[in-house]
Amino acid sequence: MDGFATQDLIREVARRLGDLQVRKDTLENDLEHKSTVTKRLSTVKVSSFESENNTVKFEEEEDKVKDLFSNEWLDSCEEVLSRCKEEFGFDLAEFVKPRLEEDPLAMGRTVNFIRSRMRDDVMPEQIILEVKGNGYGWQEDTKFLQPHQDDMNDPLLWWGDAFSEDGDEDIPQINKEDEVEDQEMEGEEEEEEENTSKKPSPSTATAASSSSTTEKKKENDGGGEDYYFGSYSSVDIHEDMLRDAVRTESYLNAITANEHMSNARVMDVGSGSGVLSMMCKRDGKCREVIAVEASLMMRTLSKAIFELNGFKVGKDIIQFNGMVEDFQLDTEDQKVDVIVSEWMGYALLYESMLDSVLVARDRFLKPGGRLFPNKANIFVEAIEDVEGRLSFWNDVYGFNYAPARGMRSGEVDVLQLTPEASCSNRIVLQAFDLETMKNEQVDFTAPFQLTCKPGCEVQGICLSFDTTFPSNKRNDGDSIVLSTTPSDTPTHWKQAVLWLEQTIKAKEEELIIDGEISFQRRLKGNKRELDICLKMTSPFPYVNIYGMT
Repeated sequence: MDGFATQDLIREVARRLGDLQVRKDTLENDLEHKSTVTKRLSTVKVSSFESENNTVKFEEEEDKVKDLFSNEWLDSCEEVLSRCKEEFGFDLAEFVKPRLEEDPLAMGRTVNFIRSRMRDDVMPEQIILEVKGNGYGWQEDTKFLQPHQDDMNDPLLWWGDAFSEDGDEDIPQINKEDEVEDQEMEGEEEEEEENTSKKPSPSTATAASSSSTTEKKKENDGGGEDYYFGSYSSVDIHEDMLRDAVRTESYLNAITANEHMSNARVMDVGSGSGVLSMMCKRDGKCREVIAVEASLMMRTLSKAIFELNGFKVGKDIIQFNGMVEDFQLDTEDQKVDVIVSEWMGYALLYESMLDSVLVARDRFLKPGGRLFPNKANIFVEAIEDVEGRLSFWNDVYGFNYAPARGMRSGEVDVLQLTPEASCSNRIVLQAFDLETMKNEQVDFTAPFQLTCKPGCEVQGICLSFDTTFPSNKRNDGDSIVLSTTPSDTPTHWKQAVLWLEQTIKAKEEELIIDGEISFQRRLKGNKRELDICLKMTSPFPYVNIYGMT
């Protein structure tokens, strides 16, 4: 073979296979063309060189695709994504799809990141957390635009069929010159039918996911549940709760000291990171725990935590991924002895899970069973702006920002107040007995009367709460109380403040404030959001609705 022939051969090979060398600079400038070439060459294998006529012989062969979270090779991209979803609850297609408009390279970038972390021997559950939480800032890191040298021919890098529904293309358009061949590719696509609905069966010491039912509920309520449970997929919010010693140690003390836990069957509603489930098993000496968690991300994380700490998933702790409203028992004798839940939100009821706890109580708690906690109070008191949060707007670098202050009067402000901020007595606005109350009692209107200190300036109304855990003797004599008032040790709940549109100035004598406060759950959208209405009749008429969103 002469030199010119050799050069021709090299150019021929480079022309046909060079596009597989995916590099960032060429990807961004020539995305559409390389997409088409890669799709073609993903099934092409160089079998031999024929020296006599200086041509390269190609033969068609359907390549295997490496699994995302193992070293196994599967038959197709569809099979890889299906296994990913079934084994780890991670739908790669649904994750990538909404990102394609801003980042056409989202699929390749995500696959490269996952494979990179697998080479670092990171657990699949942890990788999924990093993917969804943008761990290490990978979504902005350009190094994940280029695959590892072993993954240059990875069909997943360009696989976009999962993003087409009803014939609508949601992926970048490929080269128009190859339209005929593209149509042939599309004709070979097979439509997958997903059916993830499963009926849970705790009688076999397992609890299956009913994720499809949950998804339907999310769609029907305007996306509110999706927003709510999505917000709890972040590790940050769980870290805040775990670091809250008042919150966590109150549960620990109640679980440890209460004889109702011993050998009990326990349900943890909204189990999150799993700390209460583990406390019930380790410190409460319960028989088993059913951990109900709607966030798939937290279910995955907590499973790894359970196993790391020596708990047998499916025996010591039974996981159910879904809303408690979707959970089912096969027989009445499977009902639980205790329901534990950290359901409280700001002002007790904002984004709280009280509705779900009451459903669990009615469906799954044995007669005479206990709720942890079993009682709650909402408190109300008048406050002064001792830290200057409102007066700040009067002089912002010499400018008057009074209109900005006015906007605060329509929103609930979540703040950690000092005891000095209180300028009246503190009274119970509404009391809840979780063992007997009905769901409709979550919405309420309650009157109040506050006696304010002489000479004070009332600028807001403060809402706080406490919860009480059952005592061993079914009375309140030695009950454990978790309290969030300004006088108590600060918690992550802080306090909810309703700022008034104008200051109420008390004279030398005591000032009496009469009125009523209403809590109303939103009927549309996120039903866990609240509208709080403050109505005063004295010292002057005043009505305002505060949104808590």
